[in-house]
Amino acid sequence: MSNEPTVDVEQAAEDLVAALEKAGVHATRFTTGPGTAGLNVWGEDARYPVDTVTISDSGRFHDYAWGPNYQHTLPVATPTAEVLAAIIATLP
Repeated sequence: MSNEPTVDVEQAAEDLVAALEKAGVHATRFTTGPGTAGLNVWGEDARYPVDTVTISDSGRFHDYAWGPNYQHTLPVATPTAEVLAAIIATLP
């Protein structure tokens, strides 16, 4: 795969946060480096994140990754609805 960005990761993160919030799952963005965006998915009491999602489209990583040791991944071009469903299915 090319090292050239294929997706606007900032917009992808905003879209995913909005989709999670619409589904009743609280999520917030956090600052990352170039070509990478991140968000925290919060527990019901919102005292600590229950998962972290990293969206990368640079270097050797071109994916959404989450879960312990980022064991769950989807290609960065995956539609938001599919990413949302996969993340919700793996939440504790």
